[in-house]
Amino acid sequence: MRKKVSIALLLVFMLAFTSVLSGCNTNTNTNTTASTVNTTANVETTEPAAPIRDDLNVALEVPISSLEPTALMGNGSIVMLKSIYGTLVDLDEEMNVIPSIAESWTKSEDGLTYTFKIREGIKFSNGDELTAEDVVFSFERFLKAPIGLFYSQYISGASALDKYTVEVTTPAVFEGIFTALSTVLLVLPKNYVESMSDDISQKAIGSGPYIVKNFVPGSHIDLEANENYFKGAPSIKTITMKFIPDAGTRAIALESGEVDLIIVPAFNDRSNLMNLDHISYLEALSNKRYTISLSDFGILKDSKLREAISYGINNEEIFQVMTDGIGQVIKGTVSPVAFPQYSDIVAISTYNPEKAKIALAESEYDPTSDVVVISVLDPVTQRIAEVIQNQLSQVGIKTQIDTIEVGAFYGRIAEGKVEIAISFGGGSVFSPQEELGGFTTMQDRAQRWPDSQQMDDLYNQLIATADQNQRTEIIKEMYEVLRDMYLVVALYVTNEAIAFDKDLKGIKPHPEGIYIFENANW
Repeated sequence: MRKKVSIALLLVFMLAFTSVLSGCNTNTNTNTTASTVNTTANVETTEPAAPIRDDLNVALEVPISSLEPTALMGNGSIVMLKSIYGTLVDLDEEMNVIPSIAESWTKSEDGLTYTFKIREGIKFSNGDELTAEDVVFSFERFLKAPIGLFYSQYISGASALDKYTVEVTTPAVFEGIFTALSTVLLVLPKNYVESMSDDISQKAIGSGPYIVKNFVPGSHIDLEANENYFKGAPSIKTITMKFIPDAGTRAIALESGEVDLIIVPAFNDRSNLMNLDHISYLEALSNKRYTISLSDFGILKDSKLREAISYGINNEEIFQVMTDGIGQVIKGTVSPVAFPQYSDIVAISTYNPEKAKIALAESEYDPTSDVVVISVLDPVTQRIAEVIQNQLSQVGIKTQIDTIEVGAFYGRIAEGKVEIAISFGGGSVFSPQEELGGFTTMQDRAQRWPDSQQMDDLYNQLIATADQNQRTEIIKEMYEVLRDMYLVVALYVTNEAIAFDKDLKGIKPHPEGIYIFENANW
């Protein structure tokens, strides 16, 4: 009987970020007194030139149908909602954690308690003051929503110590808490949301730099500047965000001037956009990476077959075919943007066709009947699958490529029936803890991994210490164990790109593609 093994695409859309926050992080405002120089000379003064425009048209890739903060749908949704709502902290273009609604914070010595000092005087756009009570309410609402379920295993809860102080506790050391605090944990006004019976999908009141003026689900949203924004009123007074799913159409809209800025331009539009005199095209290495996961399911319970597949995939070739060398090949599952301290880890997979053939000969794989089915969801993964198909054929592994509908794929994931997956996404900016925890028995696992007492023991050591040197060494050891289990093939990290009208200022490429236009100007 012919056996089949599915290689399916698992799209992991979790935003990730970089650098490690340890110990105490406090931020104080520095008061600067300007010097005044008096002169009796008559000096001709020139008024600064007025900006040529104070509006902005942006093209987002996802048609957004809801303003519900817990219904995020990728970077475009985050860009839109973070323009309306605020977060406790933010991440700058260098991936540093910076104050936002929280003006300062501290972490307890044992790493289990975070205390945030909320800025006084922040107003929601309806005039209500933002207090610790709103932050706690937002925490509780977030952790109960589907998007927050992942974090609910790491965050015990939040409480208001006083009107402007919030304490957040974790059951174990979890530095990745700041991933949520800077991206998906948006602060809502408690009284307003409760008065709306939590039905805020079409109306939004926030403390961000912009206020919703008009929202047409699936089409566009019109924003106007929040003149009472606590960081100062934005220079751009009106923004229209248009939802244009097709990448080519977005590029044409930018070229023609229909829009001023596009997020996530398609790679095949890169050369053209870079060569247009009226367009600025910027990119930076991102935290988003492609990896291949091999699970302990079906025929792949045979570790020798996993080893053969691991050695048979050439990530350098895939990188060149898919990106023309734009980005960076990775040795492990982490991005060098997020975790430069792990750039010297032992590679979890290395292309070696001779070792692949040896491992395949030692496996139970039957070349006369066994076929690896590569299931794909989109053109990008279709092309990756084609390269993999060719590579594995050269070491004696037969493959077949099938296109699978998204809903059916995630149904298989939920049933634990996806043997191998190509993953695209990021991870925590503070620690690979969450990702590594997925290979232990301590977390719910969509993929089926072999139980490893060694991984469990190391993970327990990791969550029990806040000492950063100890954590780094434990994490490196966990990656070495993961390498020897042949569960992951590392591919590459992409570049994050943005293209916009050259007269628009204050825009920098962001490794996570999170753009809030409060500092933009013409």
